[in-house]
Amino acid sequence: FLYVWLGSAAPMLARPSILARLLIGGSTIWFVVSSLLVFPHSQSYFNELCGGPTGGPKVLLGSSVEWGQDLYFLKAWIREHPEAEPLFVGWHPPALHPRQAGIDKPSPPPYPSTGWYAVSMNRLYEADSPCAYLQNFQPVDHVAYSVNIYQLTEDDLRAWQETRKISDK
Repeated sequence: FLYVWLGSAAPMLARPSILARLLIGGSTIWFVVSSLLVFPHSQSYFNELCGGPTGGPKVLLGSSVEWGQDLYFLKAWIREHPEAEPLFVGWHPPALHPRQAGIDKPSPPPYPSTGWYAVSMNRLYEADSPCAYLQNFQPVDHVAYSVNIYQLTEDDLRAWQETRKISDK
């Protein structure tokens, strides 16, 4: 959205208005700094008007978010967190599959159960996601900007069941 606005505002630079130049220059600096703050995870970049890199996947999915580029970061996260067992990995890669990065974990079950989950944003928010139930839980960690990490405990599942009973009434 910001790109489009900056493109349409650029002709204002030809005018002598200092206000227009400050506005466009300030917006350009904001964009550059904002995008540098997510480096090296630039593919997952969304500007703040879209919710930033963590909110962007709610606006746009697919190759705009990930192509499997963060699987090696996920592999490092798994190595650093041996307590994360059982670990389910939910992925909808347009290019790279977890096994290609040396990650051999089962897919999330079709219903929530105790354990750890590493789920790509594409898998989490895609239409008819088999693990859409994770949207009801708060992630405990993130890998880059394209993978959410969840840990579901018995208490989490009980609380979730209670909220479902209340909403069914």
